[in-house]
Amino acid sequence: MIKVMLMMRRAPHLTHEQFIEYWMGAHATLALTHQDKDGVVRYVQNHRRTHPVAEAAASVRGCTLGEYDGIAEAWYESFDAMIAAGAHLPAGFAEAVLADEGKFIDLESSVIWFSEEIVRKPWDPARG
Repeated sequence: MIKVMLMMRRAPHLTHEQFIEYWMGAHATLALTHQDKDGVVRYVQNHRRTHPVAEAAASVRGCTLGEYDGIAEAWYESFDAMIAAGAHLPAGFAEAVLADEGKFIDLESSVIWFSEEIVRKPWDPARG
């Protein structure tokens, strides 16, 4: 499983709340328009949460809490599946999604990261 993760910082003209509202609403609606063709097998929005536990975990490790407003995860079966899906999307769709991202994400200070998922402890649906 290949995951594409975009660790996002909001555009400077938005509050965190405005960023989340746009991401969950207008952007998600656009991004999922062609979900039957885009090759994404799972899409997850991770919204930043602050809590003393998070601060303690960073302190114990000697690291900082990431100052990202959210992390988007798009899961694909493989890089080949990702490439193949691109051929089935309408012309200009990827460009439209990227242009929309520019409305609420500070892309220059955000990070995109590709990973291969290696499961070491399977998820137990019974535990939620």
